[in-house]
Amino acid sequence: MIRRTLLAVISTAVAIAPCFAEPLDSRTLCSVAVKAFNSAKRPGQVLAGAPSPEVVEVGNYILSTMEGLDRQHTDIGEPGVWSNLSDAARHAIAASAVGHCRLHPRLTINRAADAVYNSVRDVQLLLGPTWLDGTRFGR
Repeated sequence: MIRRTLLAVISTAVAIAPCFAEPLDSRTLCSVAVKAFNSAKRPGQVLAGAPSPEVVEVGNYILSTMEGLDRQHTDIGEPGVWSNLSDAARHAIAASAVGHCRLHPRLTINRAADAVYNSVRDVQLLLGPTWLDGTRFGR
């Protein structure tokens, strides 16, 4: 019983432990994101189609950063755009932030996420909430 409990605690600690030596924050450079997305997957991850822990951590960081940016707009009474997007669209936008990082590795991940979020926000406010999923453009 104790052995099983100890194993469960260790497994949980390993599962929630951050992948990077330093936690991702507003000063983390884009080069960290680029490196995470360039890291080789373990064979089991390739077979399972699962992203590496580093990719998941960077992706979640970008998604939460963009959610926070959207909240800043809604908190002052401006329309939010993040809630109008599907999970697939949010992940595609987060991937675009990594693409922005590839182009500008000396930026911070936050600045890259901010640039992409604001571009998407501008387009969504201009074209409406369904532009990204294609429902207005012949899909």
